[in-house]
Amino acid sequence: MHPGQTIDGKYQIHRQLGGGTLGVLYEARHIGTNRRVALKLLASDDLARSPERVARFEREVRAAASIDSQYVAQVLDAGRDPDSGRPYMVSEYLVGESLETFLRRAGALATDTALRLTAQALMGLSRVHDASIVHRDIRPANYFLARSDAGEVIVKLLDFGLAKVKVEGEQVSLAQTGSLTASPLHMSPEQARGKRDLDARADLWSVGIIAFQALTGRTPHEHLRAVGELLMAVATVEPCDVRDLAPATPAEVAAVVHGALRLGVADRYPTAGAMLAEVRKLLKNGLKLREELLPAIVDRGSLPPRSMR
Repeated sequence: MHPGQTIDGKYQIHRQLGGGTLGVLYEARHIGTNRRVALKLLASDDLARSPERVARFEREVRAAASIDSQYVAQVLDAGRDPDSGRPYMVSEYLVGESLETFLRRAGALATDTALRLTAQALMGLSRVHDASIVHRDIRPANYFLARSDAGEVIVKLLDFGLAKVKVEGEQVSLAQTGSLTASPLHMSPEQARGKRDLDARADLWSVGIIAFQALTGRTPHEHLRAVGELLMAVATVEPCDVRDLAPATPAEVAAVVHGALRLGVADRYPTAGAMLAEVRKLLKNGLKLREELLPAIVDRGSLPPRSMR
């Protein structure tokens, strides 16, 4: 697609924001209202002729659209372009940058800031799980720090391309069969072992790893370079104490983080709401984030390219 082209007679392409094996993301405008949006289009005409890929794309659309939360990127429209036959999904256009990009620049964050980021992510994740969806790809690239005109920063969860959705009582994976799910640095032990019957506690492990990273500037096993060695460590070695790397971290904050990072699934928080309740106890001034609490957030457009599949 090129600038100026129209999708489904409603959306005019402005520029490409990112791309992957399944979808290409564009900045576009609704022709009728001139609203700026993010439009994800199935990657190629060949993929559009694959019933399996089209069904997977459409399940991702339905999964994302079923969640009503300000902490999840909102789906505004979906359809199929009659000229190309390619399905598309339209989401709100976000201004800001991913937590991955932000942490690469900022390093470790203040304890209160890290807790607020975690609390907001858990607010969104609680709604995701309420919709019988396990995200399975919670990582800093999929936390988007969206800036508002009033100076507030809101964490928006992105990318449901690897999610598991309960359809008529059965779990259906949106990932291609045989694909490696999630970032190895942030995936849960049960994902590292190749387990298929994941539940919401796999996502909570990933939230805990991101909180660990925000507090310390690194992930527990990032010194391991070989994928096999990394997966083995994730599956069998409990992360070190946050305070080993960030000694100023209060004990009660470390306890909350490690409550999500138990190797045994049954030993973790049972739900996002349970973990959120513990985080809230540590936030005396609420979970809102303002730009002045963070180093400058760079305007890198809407959804980041690495969120694409």
